[in-house]
Amino acid sequence: MKQKKNKKTIVVVARQAGTANAFLPLFDEFRKSNFNVKTFAFTHAHKIFASNKIEATLIERFDNSLLSNVSEPSFLLTGTSEYADEDNFFWQWAKNKGIPSLAFVDSWVSYWQRFTPNEMVQNKFSYTPDIIAVIDQFMYDRMVENGCDEKLLIITGNPAIDELQHYVPKEQENIVRKYGKGYFLFIGEPFNKRVFGGNERDVLGYTEAEVLELTADALGMLEKQNFKFVYRPHPRGCSDGISSIIDNHSNIIIDTGEFNSRDLVACAKAVIGMTSILLYEASVMGMPAISIQPNKKLSSDLIDYCCEIPVVTSSGMDEVCSEMKKILSAKPELRYAAKSTLCDKIRSIINNNKH
Repeated sequence: MKQKKNKKTIVVVARQAGTANAFLPLFDEFRKSNFNVKTFAFTHAHKIFASNKIEATLIERFDNSLLSNVSEPSFLLTGTSEYADEDNFFWQWAKNKGIPSLAFVDSWVSYWQRFTPNEMVQNKFSYTPDIIAVIDQFMYDRMVENGCDEKLLIITGNPAIDELQHYVPKEQENIVRKYGKGYFLFIGEPFNKRVFGGNERDVLGYTEAEVLELTADALGMLEKQNFKFVYRPHPRGCSDGISSIIDNHSNIIIDTGEFNSRDLVACAKAVIGMTSILLYEASVMGMPAISIQPNKKLSSDLIDYCCEIPVVTSSGMDEVCSEMKKILSAKPELRYAAKSTLCDKIRSIINNNKH
């Protein structure tokens, strides 16, 4: 009798919520390809996996003893983050095991910081896996401009985007029951001191609290429309000054985080934020969306080059209200996004690897 070959094992490591969302569609494909999958996830990614019934081991740091329990791994798939020093432990583990590793870049931000020790500019891309998967040609070019070796890069699209053009919110009934049919959704986005350093307003030109207050005041001017205003905090928490803004504005409802963020986007009348990936996802869904960045100092590739949404750079109430009125009358318009090939690339690498 012919013996069955052992299943090949993929080790998946996800730190960020964006990474978890990107990897979710892959698990079913891995199962169809008869791959074993051992998943390790940090807190924010673990919550995403748990809510989608994906079995994952919760971790707080690289733990060689946990990874050593994986029998005959064949491939390592990770996300990327600003914690390059920690992510590199996983890539080095794969190198030591002699197995290929691939890291996915899920957003158009922090290109070199994801692969650089302690964000040391003189050592850009000192930490790398065998392969770096990027979403599109624009991201590919940005990575190369920042010093990445082209030989490391492949373009795969983003699996998380594949389902957005025909997205059906699972929690629509509960969301409508809580917030009604027509609410404005504000996407929270705390200032990242690890990446930017210094003072939030000095670096960006604005603070999240200022944008939230400006938006709440503008919606107050349109009060006859009787829209609810829902603030969705970032998973990492609120930035400074948010609490006092909410206390001083009765029209702001703080979301408790019980609903899937994409479901909240899909059920909203319009989506407002600064540079969040959810603004990009809203634009792919065809949802009316707007980026408010008063006195903007930094360009955001995600918004300036990848989104098709209006950007308000003024703090003037007239300008903000004018854009609000425009998105109120905007019709949903789906945006084309190429289907991801990430799973196909992984499958090909694993099947062609001699390890």
